[in-house]
Amino acid sequence: MYIKDVGAFEFDKGKVMLPHVKDKQHLSVMSEINRQVLRLQAEYN
Repeated sequence: MYIKDVGAFEFDKGKVMLPHVKDKQHLSVMSEINRQVLRLQAEYN
């Protein structure tokens, strides 16, 4: 997945993988996406 002005991210089993570029913005976005995925999984399971 590519997020404009942020960069590319890869998924594995519904979670965002550790980005190749490990700057603060990428890590923050990865964490937020994974939090939302967990929230949605809990809501729909």
